Amino acid sequence: MAKIGVVFLDVGGTLGSVDSQLQLHPFASTKNLLKSLRDTLGMRLGVISNVPADMNGTGLKNLLEKAGLLSFFDDHLIIASTDAGASKPAAAIYQTAASHAGVPPDQCMYIGEAADEVAGAISAKMAGILKPAG
Repeated sequence: MAKIGVVFLDVGGTLGSVDSQLQLHPFASTKNLLKSLRDTLGMRLGVISNVPADMNGTGLKNLLEKAGLLSFFDDHLIIASTDAGASKPAAAIYQTAASHAGVPPDQCMYIGEAADEVAGAISAKMAGILKPAG
């Protein structure tokens, strides 16, 4: 079994709710979850997110910054679907994320609230956890 060292999370429904103005409102538990993954478990953290066609990784970073979450994540591990050229649940987006982390997919984990996206991560050889929204 490979050692997991990188955890990628989804944004909407996993880290918080995203409103119609594309503002992220973190769940009450989000900062503690991220702090535990990073500081207690020693994981590198990233994001894999399907974004609107007019948004890229910079826009995704801005969304996380405004929500007070950007500092938890490695800058080069914030993966927007528009930059990856693939959307979840396609295996290619998870493989792109692992490549950015410099590790094989089996050393990564994906946490999300959508069963098909977690299944996509698993099909790409990542570990996957289905997190309840909230």
